[in-house]
Amino acid sequence: MRCIITILGLSNSANARYICNDTEILNLLPNLKENNSINTFALLNLCKGYDIIPLYTKDSKIANLKALSKANINCDNAFDKARQIDDVGDFAEIFNIINEIIKDYNEVIVDVSHGFRHLPMLVLTQLIITNLQNSRKICAILFAKELEQGKSYEIINLKEYLDLANISYLLSTFDDNYTVANHIQIGTKYKELFSALKGFSDNIMALNIKELFSSFASRLIAELDSNLLANPAIYDYANELKEKISNLQKIYNAKPAYEFYYHLADDLISKNYILLGLILLYEGVQEYIYTTIKLKNPNLISQIEHYYKEKCQRDDSYLIKSFCMNLSKPKGYDRLKKREKSINLSHSEYESLCESYHNIIQIDKINQLYKRLDKLRNNLAHANSGDSIANAKSNIKNHQNSYKQLILKV
Repeated sequence: MRCIITILGLSNSANARYICNDTEILNLLPNLKENNSINTFALLNLCKGYDIIPLYTKDSKIANLKALSKANINCDNAFDKARQIDDVGDFAEIFNIINEIIKDYNEVIVDVSHGFRHLPMLVLTQLIITNLQNSRKICAILFAKELEQGKSYEIINLKEYLDLANISYLLSTFDDNYTVANHIQIGTKYKELFSALKGFSDNIMALNIKELFSSFASRLIAELDSNLLANPAIYDYANELKEKISNLQKIYNAKPAYEFYYHLADDLISKNYILLGLILLYEGVQEYIYTTIKLKNPNLISQIEHYYKEKCQRDDSYLIKSFCMNLSKPKGYDRLKKREKSINLSHSEYESLCESYHNIIQIDKINQLYKRLDKLRNNLAHANSGDSIANAKSNIKNHQNSYKQLILKV
């Protein structure tokens, strides 16, 4: 079912020329290409395949019946689906009427060219709400743009502004929580921006850090940048988000991984992604120990990395970090040789690595932090942890402070 909602005004003056060059509108309403008409209500009555639903007051109905008569348009059925506004000051009732009409139809076109007082604004407000819930329902918003006063008008489509409202909503919610509202559909003009937001969201929620900041972050920054100047309506939202992602990208590119992990964890924890933040801090401690040992033993660590790469046929940072964390265990070399028989590492070389591990400043406290992070991470990762979220937030704040002191040295 399809309908055209049109707001009636009081105009019933002489004919004016109405033109339309908008392809999207003409695909829906071919009769609007060019016509002479007293107003858009008379013009829309020439369109077939839609229920015409006027919103009117008593005075506007009288004026438009006269307009239809002047245009020699049969007005017998013009008000069959019409809805009367008895009290133009009753905003709640007006919203209710508009909402009832929209709910009854699968496709809706709205004409806000005319109308009395605040009704067009109320209709547009309702359309924004509807469009957030079901973007496919609103097909077009018609407005007669005056070219020459009283003589010629261009019918334009305001639906793009619904897309801007949706984009503003997407950007603001994304800035708050890095998620994309998948139910919201947007025009083709913003499809690439939507895709970039979705790609960034999917990867950050999966903590796919390498892919996120080698590909998806730069793509999102580029899409945000290309939409800044072209769309003043979304400039603030897009620019603020661009600066935030750009800052994370800079930290990722310029700082050690364990420092970047802290900044990203802090960001995610502030958005209440407690478990994701904990995972990053937990991984960050491993990264710090691995990085510190590698700085003192670059050739040995590179040799072990190469061994694991050859064994697994891929870069597997987990294995080398696990190797470094196991340097604290007694008889670690015997266990290593038993598990990795073909590793080319002498006992003295292994002991050199162990010495580097134990010489890390405050390594005992760092290990305690690591164990606390691991315990809290396991608690939150299981449905039966029994811990309250308030306690988890308090604990993780303490762990963040310890991380800053022990790992970042601030």
